[in-house]
Amino acid sequence: MNNSGASLSYEEESKSLVLYMCLPNVSHTESVALSEGKIRFFFYENTMLDTYLMIIRVGNAFEMDALFDINVLDSDLDGLIQGNAFKIFLIEQDDKTLKSMRLLGLGDNFMKMLNKITKNDGRYTTEEYMEWIEETYKRPLPLLISESKEINWHE
Repeated sequence: MNNSGASLSYEEESKSLVLYMCLPNVSHTESVALSEGKIRFFFYENTMLDTYLMIIRVGNAFEMDALFDINVLDSDLDGLIQGNAFKIFLIEQDDKTLKSMRLLGLGDNFMKMLNKITKNDGRYTTEEYMEWIEETYKRPLPLLISESKEINWHE
């Protein structure tokens, strides 16, 4: 997906994250993958800069993978992600109909990781970080996933 059809948002009311996946010609397989399949989260880390990108995998189809710099949501997210609900909506691109949805209850360890990567301490605004982001987004997602750490969202 390479984010062309994915949008990550912060929901003020629930203080949690929402993912909208908008794909053309959503198949039954894709709908089932979201509603019943395995959802996995990976964090791609730059250890030199102590920064992270979040990768979301829905099922095993790379067309439903999405890479996010979670800090582009809001520079003031520091400590705001408190709700453990993570909503995912799959939307048909052509007619904007909802094809599938899923609600995950994120575990405490996962929430700590989210709050770590959204800590507003200036590291995500440096020139080095911007260069790293630009280069990272050019790389194929399967390669990034193979170099990332999977984080169990249940824990």
